[in-house]
Amino acid sequence: MRPVPRAVPPDEIEAIFAEGGPLATLLPGYQPRRAQIDMALAVAAALGTTRGRLVVEAGTGTGKSLAYLIPALLSDGRVVVATGTRALQDQLVDKDAPVAVEAVRRLRAGRPRNDGDDDDDDDDDEPRGKTVLRMKGRNNYLCLLRFERLDRQRTLGFDDTLVQIGRFASSTKTGDRAELTGLPDHLPLWSEIDADRDHCLGSACPSYEPCFLVALRRAAEQADVLVVNHHLLCADQRLRLDNASDAEGFARVLPDFDALIVDEAHTLPDVATDHFGLSCGTDALVRLGVDVRRAANACDGDSRAKLMNDADDLEATSKTAFDAVAAAGSGGTTVGVAAGGDTADALADARADRRLLRLTKDVEQATEALVDALAVLAHDLQKSRSKLVGKDGDVALQKATLDGLSGRTERARAELAFLCGSAASDDRFVCFVDKGPRGVTLTAAPIDVSSPLSGTIFAGDAPVVLTSATLAIGDDVGPFLRQVGLAPDEDPDGDAGAAGGSDRGAERGDDRGDDHDPTGARGHDDVARAIFPSPFDHARRAALYCPTDMPEPDAADWTRRFDDELLFLLSTSKGGALCLFTSHRAMDDAVSRLRAELDARGLRTRKQGERPKHALLDELRGDLRTVLFATASFWEGVDVRGAALRLVVIDRLPFRVPSDPLVRARAEHARKQGKDPFADIAVPEAALVLKQGAGRLLRTVDDAGVVAVLDGRLRKKRYGRVFLDALPPMTRVGSRATLAQFWTRFVQPALGLS
Repeated sequence: MRPVPRAVPPDEIEAIFAEGGPLATLLPGYQPRRAQIDMALAVAAALGTTRGRLVVEAGTGTGKSLAYLIPALLSDGRVVVATGTRALQDQLVDKDAPVAVEAVRRLRAGRPRNDGDDDDDDDDDEPRGKTVLRMKGRNNYLCLLRFERLDRQRTLGFDDTLVQIGRFASSTKTGDRAELTGLPDHLPLWSEIDADRDHCLGSACPSYEPCFLVALRRAAEQADVLVVNHHLLCADQRLRLDNASDAEGFARVLPDFDALIVDEAHTLPDVATDHFGLSCGTDALVRLGVDVRRAANACDGDSRAKLMNDADDLEATSKTAFDAVAAAGSGGTTVGVAAGGDTADALADARADRRLLRLTKDVEQATEALVDALAVLAHDLQKSRSKLVGKDGDVALQKATLDGLSGRTERARAELAFLCGSAASDDRFVCFVDKGPRGVTLTAAPIDVSSPLSGTIFAGDAPVVLTSATLAIGDDVGPFLRQVGLAPDEDPDGDAGAAGGSDRGAERGDDRGDDHDPTGARGHDDVARAIFPSPFDHARRAALYCPTDMPEPDAADWTRRFDDELLFLLSTSKGGALCLFTSHRAMDDAVSRLRAELDARGLRTRKQGERPKHALLDELRGDLRTVLFATASFWEGVDVRGAALRLVVIDRLPFRVPSDPLVRARAEHARKQGKDPFADIAVPEAALVLKQGAGRLLRTVDDAGVVAVLDGRLRKKRYGRVFLDALPPMTRVGSRATLAQFWTRFVQPALGLS
């Protein structure tokens, strides 16, 4: 990383956000918000401080996007902004960034222009506008070579999809899949033509110069602000960690940057858990076998036969190995798993049966046979480089293809050896097996993700700002700081350290050296903290409804009472409802029980998984009678404004599944540190998830409605106070009569309902 940029003068921040300043001339109805200005000042101060660390909770309505974009653009270094999903990237780049860029340009030009000024009459001496670039994972971009090959192989029959992609390939400047609006969101064909790592030939590719990914990375080297998502950020940091000795700096996804801002930071620990672990599964090995067979056709007879035989052996040994792994797993639970990379608009969260890995004798023998088969395949791929047939230009391309396959094979061999070897006996990892729609996957996940985060994102001198609308319980951000390694905690060897209070955190690294160890060393930092509550009038705009006599979810009559309460709430709201569940089974059962009754009442019942997420949300916005049942990803990132969303119902407190091997391992890790896993981990985590779900209700100052939590534990358990403290100051209601009064007095007038 490069030297920390100069500090942004506070008067520049004040000037941009001032009444009559650049933002006021760009945004109709703009009014200065003190919380937004103070957040921008705090971000600016952090960006100008060597090893600056700032954690900011900014409630909905604060205007945090501009509060960090403006200081980032005023800074004279390159800033990476990482946010939760591609949808939020698009909002930042397409909506917020143009306003911020122009506001900074006007400030630097010394004259806040009126909107009627001629844009084409700019003075040549004016400072250039800052550049903001959106970067996504490589699977979002078209590979010209793979598309050309597929297009050549298609039959003479008319293929409308390939024709549309062909037009896109010849006209697009970015190769971004998002531009293909005329095709389904989840097009199976896309995985055959995207720019994924496994099929990339690098500089040996004949399409290297016109490659969209190459062009993107060149543009990134010149950009002032890069907008990425958490997956891309963590992929970059993991690659840098794995290749720390790479003096040339080629092992990276992002260019070097001077400062980092992480929005939606509450999701960073989960994404980091995925990226700083290792996985190997049947899906990847099946694709490897298919590609080996395809490449074998370019070799002479003996080599072709050998590679075909190797592919058959790979298929057979991988099936045997992963069948053994799945059969030997212990415990078990159904969990939500990623539907594929950083896809933010899946039809439904995929579900998998997750079990703890058990290294039985059968598993050890089967996985050793698979490792051996991969080693043989890697050797034969290298030997086949001298057995290619074809013209000189074709042979060069074929050699690059074989090299790529050899690299993939070696990675799979090393990963599998690590997963069933040192990781399984390393107390820093938990190894588990997922059996789901995409086959069987074996994963080693870090139990304490704060260690790799401290060794990567927080390791250098570059300033880091972490922000979200949900980081604190009351005014305490301590649980989040401990998750990411920015607060005092126990060291990795299990010795107890100081807990809470201080803004300094120190933990020792672990000297164990393994070529495939995804963890990093830990550091210590001074952390500035700021909390800016939402400016919304929650007491008059939102009610929190939990019936005083609501049973707990394990009570015999809870289901009957839940249905009764939900029907009452929907008879009050007459639609405009988002019903959030903590499991797919609970959601499915509720829809099965209630759909006929809701349809009879004239409501439009919709369920997650029936249509893409964006289509379901469009229905919620478009018809005030809609009731949407959902889980998982709908707890956050849903922005439906006005009367279209006036009721949010939450079935139960959103604790993680306790039988999940990762949850169990983290609980045991906490016990070894002298903590109470339930009070110190499970409750704070669930409280912040509840805060996310409740945050779907009020999105603007004009919104109003009710959040209902139909779980008696919120009132009856002592830890219910933690959940209540995490929520905004809504009017708390315990009876139907009081709720009806609140609805009539506040909600109906605010939303113009009759």
